[in-house]
Amino acid sequence: MQDLQGAIMQDPLLASTLLRYANSPLHQYSQEVSNIPTALRLLGLNSVRSAIVMATIRSTLASDSEIAQHIINHLHLIALYSKLIARQCCPKLSNDIEFLGLFHDIGMLVLCVNMEHDYQEVYEQAVSTGSPIDIIAQARFGITQDAVTARITHEFRLSAKQQQQLAEFHTPARQAQALENVETEICILALAHHLSSQSEYASPFSESINLTEPDLIDALQLTATQLEDIQQQAEEVWPDYVLT
Repeated sequence: MQDLQGAIMQDPLLASTLLRYANSPLHQYSQEVSNIPTALRLLGLNSVRSAIVMATIRSTLASDSEIAQHIINHLHLIALYSKLIARQCCPKLSNDIEFLGLFHDIGMLVLCVNMEHDYQEVYEQAVSTGSPIDIIAQARFGITQDAVTARITHEFRLSAKQQQQLAEFHTPARQAQALENVETEICILALAHHLSSQSEYASPFSESINLTEPDLIDALQLTATQLEDIQQQAEEVWPDYVLT
């Protein structure tokens, strides 16, 4: 922890990101967090990891890449909804599931950055036709974005369970298995896509989510009141959600 604290304090971007995240309305601490040691203590390593990884990824992207920005915003929005859903049905997993949301489409971002011209055509086709962007990208590149995500999750040393969960997230068989076994993390990720699509901040593209919103709500045993709270919190928190 001491080494981590020292490393963050030597990096102004990471330090400011972490402090903004700690002071986000998402956490509602009783007083402002003004230093890194306090932020680390209050947030815990899982939340700190989310802030660090996304700050690092953002710093490597071209600032004028509009499509990459849309993808990053999508990752953040899914992460936020995933965290809020998890707080309702499995609070102890909320930080891990937020992190999973941040990583679930990292393969999309890698394809966008490394095949910029081709991916722009993929993106434009997805937006204009409403077809899932992952299906269009697979047809164009001959590889699934989940396969790219799997490679990145391995490089970032995510747990074996997290790597397995994201390696085939967009496939119908994997989603059906998750629903049948009530695999909480995958069900929450899928539901986060449904709920976020109803937000004014929704992404302009869609993905392959084959599970229905009612089935996911039933599997996670969420009430109408809880869903209302999730949507309300998301709309309130998003403008100040530091990872954006």
